[in-house]
Amino acid sequence: MERWRGILFGVLAAGFLAGPAWALDIQPTGDAQTLANAIVGKSGVVIKSVKYTGSAQASGTYTAGPLGLADGSIFTSGKATTALPPNNQTNAGDSWNLPGDPLCTALAGGIGTFDAARLEIVFTLPVGASGIRFDYAVGSEEYPEWVGEINDVAGIFVDGVNKALDKEGNAITINGPFFSGQSVITDSGTQYDGTTPRLQAQVAMDPGDHTMIIIVCDALDDILDTGIFVAGLGVCLGNCDSVAWCGDGKKDPGEDCDDGNNKDGDGCDNTCKLEAVCGDP
Repeated sequence: MERWRGILFGVLAAGFLAGPAWALDIQPTGDAQTLANAIVGKSGVVIKSVKYTGSAQASGTYTAGPLGLADGSIFTSGKATTALPPNNQTNAGDSWNLPGDPLCTALAGGIGTFDAARLEIVFTLPVGASGIRFDYAVGSEEYPEWVGEINDVAGIFVDGVNKALDKEGNAITINGPFFSGQSVITDSGTQYDGTTPRLQAQVAMDPGDHTMIIIVCDALDDILDTGIFVAGLGVCLGNCDSVAWCGDGKKDPGEDCDDGNNKDGDGCDNTCKLEAVCGDP
């Protein structure tokens, strides 16, 4: 009996010392079709052509995404695998000595950009659909030290218009209102020091061919990393012109709850899933 107690204690101790088991998995790839397929899945949207520009290590597919995101693809200004937890660095980043992109430079207010990772998808929206929807989240190592100075940017352009926006319609940039506000998530289950919540965009459009460009760049310098997770590109029916996010106080499809914040421990966690609280049976 004492022998088995010793073995059991050793197993339990090893489990505690090993720390939490992180689920997020990232497989780097620069193959445009693989990246697009991971975002679209079997959604009814038909992919016509794809093109990826950037380092093959800057992008990848992921499973068990953070913040309640479905499986999809990640695009970064450094290494895709840098996004993997735990958050044990304050200055994680890599440089590829690659150029930026005019779309990023415009988002950054004219500041020079570097190390662009860009996926362009030309797709067909089927007859009967009213538009598209997709989920995304942006994280960065620039937060909080370089907010107001370094302006890394990420965007999702649909037919030339950026749809990766906060609730006020502002682009998601490190110097933008979101990362300067009080809603930044610091425990997202990634390496990034700060992230947005899971955001969902819906874009009204007519059936036919359309173009989506997902892009992220370093701005001003090419050091610390910023990344964007994208998932669930699919058809939208009915009213398809809105922005929703976990933490907006409104329960949206795919959410168990939404209490208007992005904090854990209050019955509704930062992925908008119900959680046990003290006193629950």
